[in-house]
Amino acid sequence: MASAPAFAPLILWTLLVFQSFEFGHSEAFTNVSCFGTEREALLKFRQGLIDQSKRLSSWTSKDCCEWKGVECSKKTGHVFKLDLRNPCSETDRYGDIIGWDQSSLAGKIHASLAELKHLKYLNLSLNKFSKQKIPQFFGTLQRLEHLDLSSAGFDGNIPHHLGNLSNLQYLDLASSFGEGYLTTDNLQWVSKLSSLKYLRLSGNDLGNATDWLSSINMLSSLESLQLRGCSLEKLPHSLSVNFTSLRFLDLSGNSINSTIPPWFYNFSKLEYLSLSGNSLSGPIPVSLGELSFLRELRLRDNKLSGNIPGSIGRLSNLEVLVITNNFLNGVVSESHFANLTSLTHLDFSSNELDLSFDPAWVPPFQLQYIGVTDCYVGPKFPLWLQTQRNISYLCMANARISDELPNWLSDILLNVEYIDLTNNTLKGPISRMDLNKMPLLGLLGLADNNLSGSIPNSLWAMENLYLLDLARNQLSGTIPSLSPISRMDGNKMPRLIYFYLQDNNLSGSIPNSLCAMENLAHLDLSKNQLSGTLPLCLKKLKALEMIALGDNRLRGQITNFFCHFKQLAVLNLHKNGFDEVLPQCLSNLTELVLLDLSDNDFTGEIPPFGRRFQSLAIINLENNSLTGGIPTQLCQLDSLRFLSLARNNISGSIPLCFNGLLSMVEGKDPTGSFWYNPTIIYVMVHAKRTTRLYDKTLYFFHSIDLSANNLNGEIPKELTRLVQLQNLNLSQNNLSGKIPSNIGDLKNLESLDLSNNGISGRIPPSISSLDFLSCLNLSFNNLSGPIPSSSHLRTVDNESVYRGNDRLCGAPLSKVCPRDGNDTLCGAPLSKVCPRDGNDKLCGAPLSKVCPNEGNLDIHNWFYAGLGPGFAIGFLGFCSALHFKQSWRISYFQAIDKIIKS
Repeated sequence: MASAPAFAPLILWTLLVFQSFEFGHSEAFTNVSCFGTEREALLKFRQGLIDQSKRLSSWTSKDCCEWKGVECSKKTGHVFKLDLRNPCSETDRYGDIIGWDQSSLAGKIHASLAELKHLKYLNLSLNKFSKQKIPQFFGTLQRLEHLDLSSAGFDGNIPHHLGNLSNLQYLDLASSFGEGYLTTDNLQWVSKLSSLKYLRLSGNDLGNATDWLSSINMLSSLESLQLRGCSLEKLPHSLSVNFTSLRFLDLSGNSINSTIPPWFYNFSKLEYLSLSGNSLSGPIPVSLGELSFLRELRLRDNKLSGNIPGSIGRLSNLEVLVITNNFLNGVVSESHFANLTSLTHLDFSSNELDLSFDPAWVPPFQLQYIGVTDCYVGPKFPLWLQTQRNISYLCMANARISDELPNWLSDILLNVEYIDLTNNTLKGPISRMDLNKMPLLGLLGLADNNLSGSIPNSLWAMENLYLLDLARNQLSGTIPSLSPISRMDGNKMPRLIYFYLQDNNLSGSIPNSLCAMENLAHLDLSKNQLSGTLPLCLKKLKALEMIALGDNRLRGQITNFFCHFKQLAVLNLHKNGFDEVLPQCLSNLTELVLLDLSDNDFTGEIPPFGRRFQSLAIINLENNSLTGGIPTQLCQLDSLRFLSLARNNISGSIPLCFNGLLSMVEGKDPTGSFWYNPTIIYVMVHAKRTTRLYDKTLYFFHSIDLSANNLNGEIPKELTRLVQLQNLNLSQNNLSGKIPSNIGDLKNLESLDLSNNGISGRIPPSISSLDFLSCLNLSFNNLSGPIPSSSHLRTVDNESVYRGNDRLCGAPLSKVCPRDGNDTLCGAPLSKVCPRDGNDKLCGAPLSKVCPNEGNLDIHNWFYAGLGPGFAIGFLGFCSALHFKQSWRISYFQAIDKIIKS
């Protein structure tokens, strides 16, 4: 037997051989090329694709392992990763992805992908495979560990074959945007994915999948579950939780209308919980305080009520707490935050909470985000803010602060990007805030306060500012201009998009400095005392979507001035001194939503706005000197809700086609979601906040005012189809003919003015069915006959409504209607009294005899009709009794005999 040392060289030699073999093997596959069958499969796959951006231009070389988006195993050479997600990442000012359509793949997905038997990673997200179903052969890729088909345009039912992917750890089928709409009626197939750690089905319809929670509850390894916006409605009150490894849970944006179930505290490892955007009610469970690992808690946009439980203070790892827009109330004390040393994001906005902390309180945290809008903070500016040196977002709008703008605010907001102190009663000059100390500031909202003084010149140094709102204060002086020195440095506010200075006391002219803001989209300088002419350089602002200069002292002409703004949605020049001819090129601004040129001295004709204006909702041209007729193209404005051409010199007849205004006929919005455009949101929010913004323009949101012109002809019966109409004013014209008999079809009408015309005939009885009518004027026409009587017209029961119509009669006029036909009727409820002329058949006040109503006459008729048959039946019954009852017969004749003898 050989000794152990004798084997040592043999063992060393064997190890050397194996090491050399292993080195050679790895070296051999360092420059491995893909297999031919897999290359052919990928080429067939590419043939079915539409690649406009040439993303797959590298798919021509011999080695498919070098193709963009393809990765091969260095050991086996097989394709194991196919990553073809859309590379677009840039977003625009509204957060929408730019270039998504141009860089996305489209076309058909070839079944040749099933040949990639070793594929572990497949990502086709953010593409545009529109209206295709998810291929069922994906369920044959047994080695898949990662499958991402999110926002790729897939449509239809989710194939249950995906449940065959037993190795799958990551599954993302979310539909964040795009054309696809995935649905499923059950999620039993999900319970088979035993290795799944990440599941995201957000944006799909799971409303019919009543088993969604029980199926997902089988996934013991699940760490992340995202079911945002899936039409879920119910959460069971009790549940035996199995997926205890869960760290991330997002059920936001559904329709869950229960209370927060107590089993949530069983997620002992949960770090993120979002139940926002549901209809959850009841209190916040005390048991949430048991989630010791929780870092983010989001419960915004629900119906939660009651106090904030003190157990929230036990979440020592909590970083984000968002409970915005609920019905929570009560006092939030300092003890709620005693242990929240990690808190950086706090949002209690839109509740009824009392956050008036002790002025000496020192928070244990350093907040970056503070949102307490609509909460009670107190009359003084919170002193505890002085301890917060990392604030990037400060939102304290409508917090009932009446203090002066503090000097120290600029010293703590060195890194701030967002400040909103809107709708308080802050006092003092705006210069108390040193803008030079806030180089990162992007949004500054100080509107609806009592701030005074002039706008500081340091404003132009704000290079990151994209929104400035100083509206509705008491600012004075001029809008600052760039000095010659600063002008040399170029544009000092290159990112400014929204600029609001309306409703102040600013004077002087509009400075040329505004022309340097090339990205400016909103400019509102209305309700000031600005004067002079418009700077010609404003034409450079090609990005303008809204310009509001109303209620100033501006003058001059605007000929072809605004025709360059192809994206313009709002043009408001109300109440200035602009004159000359109204530019016909305004009919090229097809994105217009609101046009207000009222109270100027424009001449010429109304531009022929037509079918191309799919969003035009408000036109106000009143109080000018416009001539010509009403263009029939206006009837093609499907979205028009407000039209005022009052107090002009417009002639001709009212177009017969007004029933084409679909928004007034059906109450529908043919433009879909155009109201979600930030420009339109601004119009609606600010108009709602104060009716002074556009005066009465939005007082009636469905209104037609053609008063004080030279219109002639009859009132078109087509107007009565505008059932959404709230205000109709045709007064002070030369209209003739009759009031349409079906005027009562305008069920929503609140104000009707037809005065000072030549309208004749009777007032239609249907006018009494206008339930909401509160303002009526038919005066100074040629109307005749009785005034309709109805309880609905009592709110307009005044003689002035009918004055100047000599042939009208009846209440509320003192003139009694003559006896002609139906006019001979008298008595209540008519105001006409019945005369006493010796005829006993007359009745009614002042006679004591009451006129029988129609109901009583019917009763009398029935009485007499039944009297004869009743008598006959009674007489026959009496005779029958005498015939069959001898004793009654003897008694009866004895009684008759006595009567005769007597």
